[in-house]
Amino acid sequence: MDGLLCGHADVSLSDAARGNFVMGTSLPAPTGQGVAYIANVTVDVAFRRKGVGTALVKEAECIAARAEGITAAALHANAGDEGARELYRKLGYRVIAVDSLLLAAVPGTKRRVLMQKSF
Repeated sequence: MDGLLCGHADVSLSDAARGNFVMGTSLPAPTGQGVAYIANVTVDVAFRRKGVGTALVKEAECIAARAEGITAAALHANAGDEGARELYRKLGYRVIAVDSLLLAAVPGTKRRVLMQKSF
């Protein structure tokens, strides 16, 4: 995998940067001191189930943990994406909120869950 772009993740350490990550959900990203927000975790199909997603999330957590005052990380996952939700569960994330069922009726949107982990 050296030299190949096989995945991506963003990590936000400030409230100001989180606005771009919460479109299309009734669940806002967590705000306030102490919580980093991990977003846009994607892995190329050819590299899935090979540890890339785990490595991306763990590196995002390391970046967050090195930041002064950050004691937890949160992320959203599509409610129907059991693979992603299981990955996050294995990494210690727990569901803290779920989008309203009404959101599923809006064309072009998917229900999401908000998951969080303390360091």
